[in-house]
Amino acid sequence: MLQELRSSMKEDLQLAVNDIRREVHEVGTRLNALEEKTDDLCQANDGILDKIRRMESEQVRLTAKLADLEDRSCRNNIRVRGVPESIAGPDIPEYLRQLFTAIQPSLEPADLRLDRAHRVPKPATLARDIPRDIVTKLHYFSAKDAILTAQRKSTAMPPGYETISLFADLLSGRLMPCEVKTSPPQKR
Repeated sequence: MLQELRSSMKEDLQLAVNDIRREVHEVGTRLNALEEKTDDLCQANDGILDKIRRMESEQVRLTAKLADLEDRSCRNNIRVRGVPESIAGPDIPEYLRQLFTAIQPSLEPADLRLDRAHRVPKPATLARDIPRDIVTKLHYFSAKDAILTAQRKSTAMPPGYETISLFADLLSGRLMPCEVKTSPPQKR
């Protein structure tokens, strides 16, 4: 009877050990599959992070290029301050031509070709009685340069234009080189 009990216990233990081995093997197989999937996900994540870094670098490059293009497109602009609001719409280009001729009489009428001229929106901080600035783009850079140079060299504006000031149209954002700092995404 002890022999039977012993062999019965041995069989039961052997079955239990086999069940445990099978479960451990199944868990090991699932664990290996999960580790492979985790490795695949990590590699995919690293690939995505590399693409993000390349895209950020490309964005910085394109932002700098856009700033350069904006600078070049505004290169011929003059900002005119102090023109009364009564000079409006279609009268602005002719008024500006007369002003520029008074400042730099040596310019030919053909040199004073204006590509556009318009008033800028009034900042909220500007008093109501102060007229809005006018931004104009001269077709020829040499004309813009001659006008601003003549204005800088003169001690006063021509008669009838004493309240007028001229500036190169530079925005503060374009005065400094474009610098975009980005931080790479953090790994978890």
